[in-house]
Amino acid sequence: MSEHFQVVSVNDPAVLTERMTYEQMAEYQEKRDMALITFGFAGGFRREELVRLRLENIRFDAEGLIVHLPWSKTDQEGDG
Repeated sequence: MSEHFQVVSVNDPAVLTERMTYEQMAEYQEKRDMALITFGFAGGFRREELVRLRLENIRFDAEGLIVHLPWSKTDQEGDG
């Protein structure tokens, strides 16, 4: 069975979600939630650290995934 995929390049996620059906949105949210839970568990992050995390705080390196937390319970000044 062949599925049809359409590649869409957008800078605003709202534009992308406007094009999604309810089923696609539910599947997207389920995958997002599972990724966040896995990421948080593997990194030992607190809930508030995950909430404050932004894409610019994450980068790939030869050593793996590098995450810079802009703020945490033990680093309230954001020194890193």
